[in-house]
Amino acid sequence: MATLTLTANVATRRNRSLSLIAMRSPALFTLPAELIINILELALTDTRPRYLAFISKLIHHFVNAILYRTVVLDSATTIGLFHRTVTSKSLAPCHVRRLVILGTSESILSSKICQLHEIVAACPNLRTLDAPSLLYTTKTPVIKHFITANGPMELTLQTFEDPDNTPHAFSLLHMQGFASVTHLRICEPSDTWSSPLSIVATFRYLPSLTHLQLSRRTNSNEDNDAIFTKEVHHLLETRRALKMLVISVFNSQTWLSSATVVESNIWTLVSPIRASDRRLVLLEGEYDAWKEEWGASRRSYGGAVPTDFWKAVQRQVDLDVSIDT
Repeated sequence: MATLTLTANVATRRNRSLSLIAMRSPALFTLPAELIINILELALTDTRPRYLAFISKLIHHFVNAILYRTVVLDSATTIGLFHRTVTSKSLAPCHVRRLVILGTSESILSSKICQLHEIVAACPNLRTLDAPSLLYTTKTPVIKHFITANGPMELTLQTFEDPDNTPHAFSLLHMQGFASVTHLRICEPSDTWSSPLSIVATFRYLPSLTHLQLSRRTNSNEDNDAIFTKEVHHLLETRRALKMLVISVFNSQTWLSSATVVESNIWTLVSPIRASDRRLVLLEGEYDAWKEEWGASRRSYGGAVPTDFWKAVQRQVDLDVSIDT
């Protein structure tokens, strides 16, 4: 009898002990959210997300926060799938901080424009947008919902198309949402001429702007080259908060050598400004380079992390300075 009683007591203590262990939160969950995300980001470098998501509901939430932080839409399929996600009861849109619409064909973008509008509108915390242009063939700006967001924002456009010069286009000039944009990239020259000041004016003059990239093509109208140079100088003179102004110069023909860029009229005109203001950076432009920045990101389990354009430029500037000295 004593043996049975002792055995029962031991079993009871074990059950209570196991219950107490089950009630305790894992040590991981006692850490700050930022640290948990950092740990999971490391785990996701070589672990498929679904394996981690099965651990617990909390881990599942953090994994989604990482995966949906940056969303890359590079085909009609990915646009359609993510549109289905944002129009469901999923919390995924709340995690999106950066939305990337890579340049697929105009016909695809035209057919998906309504879905793109709904995607942008469904992401309340969106802070950064990368897109081929303000306008697509439907002449409707995909950005019209995005610019109402609050907080620092970055905008990357493959080319700039002035909405006021486009028939039936939606005018952006009355909108105030660009006041918080700090980084603006116009990665490639468009087929129509827009001066630097007119581009900035389209975005309501960008009062918070600290980083700007503009593009120009060689062998273009030389009068416009002179206007471009004068307005670049004006931007540097009047915007002391501007930390970096990158001018990407593209060959008018892709088969021309890089030497023709350095010898071009626009390069010759802008170069002297660089000598007096180190905030100006001259680069030889590469078509579709903005897309290639996302090349490796889609192979990562831990969400898309592109090449940081501004940091890459700064490293090149620092290297040039060290060589000069």
